[in-house]
Amino acid sequence: MKSIIGSIALCMLLCWQQPLAAQPIQTIDSLAAVLEKHPDADSIRQQALQELGSVYQDVDNKRSAQYYLQAAELAQQLGLALPEWRAWYNLGYSHFSSGNYKDAIEYYLKAIRVAEKEKYKSRLANSYMSLGNVFMEMGDFKKAKSYHDQSAAVYIRNNDTLGLASYYNEIGLGFSRTKKLDSAAIYFNKGLVLARKINDGLMQADLLSNLGLNYKKQQRYPEALALLKEAWWLGPQHYNTPDYKAALLNNLGAGYMVNRMYDSAKAAYFASIAYSKESGSKASEMENYRNLGELFSMMNQPDSQLAYIQQYYALKDSLLSADVKTAITQKEADYRLDKKQAEIDAAKRNRNWLLALVALSLLAGAAVYVAWRQTNRSNKQLLELNERISAQKNQLEKLNGLKDRLMSIISHDLRNPLATIQTFFDMSTSGDLSAEQLKPLQQHTSNVVQNTSHMLDNLLLWANLQVRQEQPVLKPVTINQLPAEVAAQVQPQADKKDIRIEVQVPNEAVTIMAQEEMLRIVLRNLLTNAVKFSRPQSTIQLSLKEEHGSAVLSVKDNGVGMTPDQLTALIQQTNSASTTGTGNEKGTGLGVFLVHELLKTMQGKLEIESAQDEGSVFSVRIPLLQTDVA
Repeated sequence: MKSIIGSIALCMLLCWQQPLAAQPIQTIDSLAAVLEKHPDADSIRQQALQELGSVYQDVDNKRSAQYYLQAAELAQQLGLALPEWRAWYNLGYSHFSSGNYKDAIEYYLKAIRVAEKEKYKSRLANSYMSLGNVFMEMGDFKKAKSYHDQSAAVYIRNNDTLGLASYYNEIGLGFSRTKKLDSAAIYFNKGLVLARKINDGLMQADLLSNLGLNYKKQQRYPEALALLKEAWWLGPQHYNTPDYKAALLNNLGAGYMVNRMYDSAKAAYFASIAYSKESGSKASEMENYRNLGELFSMMNQPDSQLAYIQQYYALKDSLLSADVKTAITQKEADYRLDKKQAEIDAAKRNRNWLLALVALSLLAGAAVYVAWRQTNRSNKQLLELNERISAQKNQLEKLNGLKDRLMSIISHDLRNPLATIQTFFDMSTSGDLSAEQLKPLQQHTSNVVQNTSHMLDNLLLWANLQVRQEQPVLKPVTINQLPAEVAAQVQPQADKKDIRIEVQVPNEAVTIMAQEEMLRIVLRNLLTNAVKFSRPQSTIQLSLKEEHGSAVLSVKDNGVGMTPDQLTALIQQTNSASTTGTGNEKGTGLGVFLVHELLKTMQGKLEIESAQDEGSVFSVRIPLLQTDVA
């Protein structure tokens, strides 16, 4: 279930500011009259843009973000540090509340840079807290806790009760989402004590709602519903905005649902969706779709359940795509690199100061020289550290490029089979379909499971090679039996298209240095690929021979083949997209890529010949084992 945004109370305090002079500005058109009366027109315009952002906050997030961005850029031009921090912070909150996590992180990091430069301690703590909240919503609890802990240290030093209550709230959420429910309840209650101590109704509502959701997970359903009702009664009295009411109603619907008050739950969810759309909060809208899917499952309405689950996944893919996660990682790396560069620049300034001191006093020359040497050594160390960080950044970019394919597979090709399996399970247990009606669905699901298992084998092996950088142990392997064994594994898949696999191997032993399981995966990928692009009732030839000091394993088909451009793209690995087979089989685009990666570890290579409408030949060439002759 979606939690209340933990930093709402803090944001209200931080974003508030006095109106301009004696005349609050409501629209940009009103600025003309103000500019005539005030000589510092740019400063007045900046403040007006900030106010306009506040006017539209939580009502029209898109328009609010536009005004905050203009205010931030103008404050930056004018050198107004505090207004600049406020504008970046508010801009981050606008994007966060609408579910745009990538931009929210970018602007919170900008606010952090300003606060660090100007030594705004309390504002830096609030920025850390808000950035941690974004990572919390994304499920990255390690990063969330890191930023939350940095903010808590400042709150404790400043005796900031509201900030500390907010910190307890976020720590409670972290424990709740990692299933440590007793610890979560302890922190929610600690925060509630502080919020009641300072009589902050908004923070009380937030903590009541989150504690209620935690009780729901502990199956304390009546207590959970009572707390969620209290939060819905108290919250809008202090913060009556569409996105906040959407979150409260979403949680209240969950309370009704687990207490089997289905009509009340449905009404709460639909009202929450309306408020979510009004405020532009896609994240809140997404959670309502998931909850409605669960509700209709409990009500035994599979058609409605499937419709809302599909809406949930469609919206979730748009919020947390692989590209968004890669961009977020890049922005954090840029922030850390900029921070390290600032340390280097500061060290350089210290060195220049020491050099000037040498010129002023020859008597202290020796001491200054030693100090300079030490500083210079430190500078070199910092520069070397910077170079290592830059190298790590480049390596991260390279790894992100390699992972793009993996992320795409996980976010789409793995989710779709799981959805298919879940749908079949729901339909098979509902009793609505006969055994005859279920038979084609059962066969389809079986095929999906088989293909998914093959894909997971490839993914796990790829992860070991690329992420953990593990190197396989190569041993002498006689591979004469290997083609027939792999062909037997793939034959059931070929039988579905009435395709025959012929195996040809020499009588003499063929021995190479290899990792046998990896070689099996190479052959299985090539054979599976050949079946995919072969026409029904055709023949695939799998052969082994010795040639020019190498063992050559060839897979030849008479299928659709490839155009010269397709062949070039496949050889150069410039196209990661999967192509549909002759039987509309779907793939991941990982097979040939993985073959290349595995063969590198065995000093092997892949050779491809193909012509459109004439078929293809994929040949694996690995050096033969060299034996010393006495």
